[in-house]
Amino acid sequence: MIIASGNCGDNLTWKYIDGGELVIEGTGTMNDKPWESYKGSITKVTIKEGVTSIVDWAFYQCSNLTEVSVAESVTHIGNDAFRECSILSSLTLPEGLTHLGSGVFIQCYNLSSIIIPDGVRNIYISTFDGCSNLSSVTISAGMESISGWAFAWCSNLRTIVCKASTPPALDANALDGVDRNAAVYVLNASLEAYRAADGWRNFSNIQPISHSLTVSDAGYATLYLDYAVEIPEEVKVYTATSVAGGRLKMTQVKGLLPAHTGVIVRAEEGTHLFHLSNESPNTIENNLLVGTTENT
Repeated sequence: MIIASGNCGDNLTWKYIDGGELVIEGTGTMNDKPWESYKGSITKVTIKEGVTSIVDWAFYQCSNLTEVSVAESVTHIGNDAFRECSILSSLTLPEGLTHLGSGVFIQCYNLSSIIIPDGVRNIYISTFDGCSNLSSVTISAGMESISGWAFAWCSNLRTIVCKASTPPALDANALDGVDRNAAVYVLNASLEAYRAADGWRNFSNIQPISHSLTVSDAGYATLYLDYAVEIPEEVKVYTATSVAGGRLKMTQVKGLLPAHTGVIVRAEEGTHLFHLSNESPNTIENNLLVGTTENT
């Protein structure tokens, strides 16, 4: 049953449904937040495809909000949009997002992890300030700067993955209260740059972003990843590009393995590390090996 409804943009509508769900739909930008009188009872927010932005302070102090679905069409999240949503534990940011405002997740105490899409270039003041349960963050490949108090007092942050090849500029207070023993994972080619960069060099555990593959005593394994990696020198990687006489014709791949490419790996028994690459090698045509992200 719809309890309340109305407009929240020139072409956007909202409805608050009995049971605690707020649904926003239509096309274009959000410019108002008329549901404020219900914010204490909202438990779920659904932002449907067609919506392109979330207004400043949209869900501020929605203290019982536990579930958020944001459409891929959203490119802009305004300042303080989810501030003090204290029991919200997870949220998937849309791939096309380009703007994540300041203070968006201040004191979202229960937020445990976040992946920042590649289109986001800057993390502004206090975006994750006080997210004391945040344990893992992935920072976009296009990141250029991280402002003051962006991750201040994220005291449980243990894993930082930064895919940017050039270390993003860090304001002096950007990571106040974050344990400097936290693991920082970066591109293999960028290790020394991060170890020398202001702010980043204060972390004692900077490592390459890697995929770990275990090869059995048979000497073979299969691999499929949704990102490009550097092929270790000690392994050989093959695709199958044709069938002749009932047998697969194997072609060796050297140097870089393109994303979304199923391969057979030949190597000595043990664990082998494939480092993430910031290059995008061409897709291998006519590969007959169909992959999944599950290793075998």
